[in-house]
Order: sequence, then structure tokens, then C-alpha cells
Amino acid sequence: MEEYLKNLLDQIRCKKAHAAIREELESHISDQIEDNMEAGMTREEAEKAAVCDMGDPVTTGISLDQIHRPKMAWQMIALMAVIMLAGVLIHWMMGAPVACMQTISGFCLMLFICHLDYTRIAAIAKVIAAGIILVGIYALFFGVTFGGKIWVASLLWLRISMFSFLMLYVPVYGAILYSYYGEGYKGLVKAALWAVPPLFIALRLPSLTLFVILFVCMVSLLILGIAQNWFQVNRKGVLTVIGAVFLVLPMPGILLIANAPYQIDRIRNFLTGDVEWNYVTRALKDCFANSILVGNGVEELKTTLPDYNNNFILAYLTGTYGYIACIAICAVLALLVFAIFSTVFHQKNQLGMMMGFGSGMIIFVNIAINLLENFGILPTSQTFLPFFSKGGSCMYVCYILMGVILSVYRYKDVYSVHLPKQKGRARLPKVRLIIE
Repeated sequence: MEEYLKNLLDQIRCKKAHAAIREELESHISDQIEDNMEAGMTREEAEKAAVCDMGDPVTTGISLDQIHRPKMAWQMIALMAVIMLAGVLIHWMMGAPVACMQTISGFCLMLFICHLDYTRIAAIAKVIAAGIILVGIYALFFGVTFGGKIWVASLLWLRISMFSFLMLYVPVYGAILYSYYGEGYKGLVKAALWAVPPLFIALRLPSLTLFVILFVCMVSLLILGIAQNWFQVNRKGVLTVIGAVFLVLPMPGILLIANAPYQIDRIRNFLTGDVEWNYVTRALKDCFANSILVGNGVEELKTTLPDYNNNFILAYLTGTYGYIACIAICAVLALLVFAIFSTVFHQKNQLGMMMGFGSGMIIFVNIAINLLENFGILPTSQTFLPFFSKGGSCMYVCYILMGVILSVYRYKDVYSVHLPKQKGRARLPKVRLIIE
């Protein structure tokens, strides 16, 4: 059998797929050997017959080579190319050439990340997470403050938006969750503790919107891991506890609001419709109310809408070019979200599913919050429309997340459901940057 497997695996060019293929073939041959022995064959005869039934190793290996190799998600890349070109066109017409270059370079960064093996990123997930936390702590002490909030951390020549940067923690957190696979309640507690530092940093910035985004996404990842029985615990009981924590943990955010009277005024005046305090939301509602199907229905939006090319770019495009622009953007983003989660939940490897789900959740939640604020349903806050809003940090973060999702798709036929186990936990590959 060993000689047969060696000859077969020699035909498969993607070395990363060898372990999964060997495991599958060994299982199939072992089952056939047992069946043959039950039919009256000796062990040697049973093994020889089982191997013979597998067919010629070269022919079978060539066939498997066509299946178990990295594949590009060309349809999703084409969709992202359309989104990229639309973003470039929009920012060019708005007179923002820097945003055009950021959009193009973000797309190139996505393609680079796509060619990286996501398991190599997962292998150093805790190191990456620690780095993100350290940058967040650095920002708390040395970040650029405006209006009572810490917005940017300056590192050498880089100016990093903490609101966007901390979102990269979520797919990394998915990989950390997987590293505790099979460790029971001990692993579950460790996984939960890794969610605390970014939430604490978000509250200290302070950014309630960022806290909500991180909290919802990381709790969703934790619930998904428990539902997949990763930790082998009492799922019903644990999910009940998480539901209770979900209700209690946001209390620090409520206390944060209570210590900031202007936040209370914002929410109260949003609910009561006070025009003086709520002029931005009123302007957004007026923009959509006065827009037409095609063409410029609202004048002077650049003066009435703050951050018209960032937070409220959807409202600006609707007022300037008509409802058709709003419909087109919403449709393409809805198609993207569907493609993301379709890719994620058809992913065989559990690590890939978790990292892809985390990346997709960040994109989806940001789209949802931004649309609801632009439509005047939620009070305005710090937000952005993924892939369209102006801003280098949010642009690059979104394209990095898409790169992770595309990497998950690229290696979907290479890795089996779980990576090999060693000493009771998931063994990730040794760290070595590989681009194929």
C-alpha cells in the first residue's frame, strides 16, 4: 500500500494536498481490506486486492491532481474588479485622485493576500493578534485625539485609523479559536479571553460603533465554533450562557454613554427628531426624499453633508446621480455579501471557514450600519461603506479581508476538514511564506 500511495502522490503537484489525500486513500483502502478479510481473504490477499481495486496509481494520481490544487475564484475576482473600477470612477468624478490610487493599490493588495496560504497566516495568529493589541494600546497613550476620541495612531510615516485597523483582529480571532479545537472548557475560556483586549481598546478610544462591530462579529465566531462542536462541551448550556453574556457585556458601552452627556443628547434628539441637534440625519432624509430616479435632484450636497465622500457617500451619489446609483451600489454589495458567505459555508476546511466567516462578517456589518445611517434609520456615527468610502485605512482593511476570503476559496480543495492534530490540538503548518 505504501508503494502505491507514493507512486500516486508523486503525480500530485500540490504538496500541501498530500496529507489530506493520503488520509482519505488510507481510510478507503483500510475499509476495503476489512471487507475483503470478512469475505475470507488473508490479510496479504485482502490488501493486494484493495490496492488493485484503486486502479493504476499514475492515472488515478493525474486525475486527483486536477482536483486537489489551488484554484482562483475568478467570478468573485471579476466582481471585485467591477467594484474597484466603480470606486475609481466615483472618486475621480469627485476630484479625489489619491482615493483612486488607494482603491487600485487596495485591489492589488487583495490579489497578493489571495495568493498567500491562509493557514500560514493562521500559524502566527496569536502573534498577529498581540501586534494588533499593542498598536491599540500605543494609540491609547500616543494616538491623535480629536473631539474627545482617539482617531489615528502614528507609527513612523504611517497614520493608521484605529477604527478600521482593529477590525483586522476578527479573522485572526477565528484562527485563534481554531487553535483551541478539542480542548474543552479550558480552550473555550482561553478563546473567550482573547476577545477582551480589542473590546477594551474600542471602549477606551472611545468608539461605541467599533465596540458593537467587534462584539457582534467575535461572538458570532464563538457561537459558530461551539455549534460545530469544536470544544466538545455542552453546547446548549454554553450557548445559553453566551446569550446571557451577550445581554450583559454591552453594559460598559452604556456606561460609556452615561459618562458622555452629549451622547445621551444625540440619541434623545435622534429619537425625537430635533432638527437643531439632528441636522445631519435630517439632511440625509431630505436627500433621499428629494432625489429623482436618474440625475441631479439635490443641490449643494457638498456643503450640507459632512464627509460626503466617506460616511455618507451613498447619500451623496443618490442625490447627485439619482436613485439608480443607490440601487446599483446596493445591488452589487448584496451580490458580494451573498458570494462571500456562499464561499465560506461551502468551505470544507474548518479553519478556512472560520477565517472567511470573520472577514465576511466585518464587511457585512459595516455595509449594514452604513446603509442604515445613510437612510436615516440609525443615528450617525463613525462609519464607512466598504470599497467605496474615501480613506486609505478603511479601503486597505476591506481589500485585505477580501484577500483572506479569496485565499480560503483558493485552497478549498487542498485541505481536508481539519488540519492534522498533534498533542491534542490543531497543528498548523510551520511558518514559511509561500506564494503559488
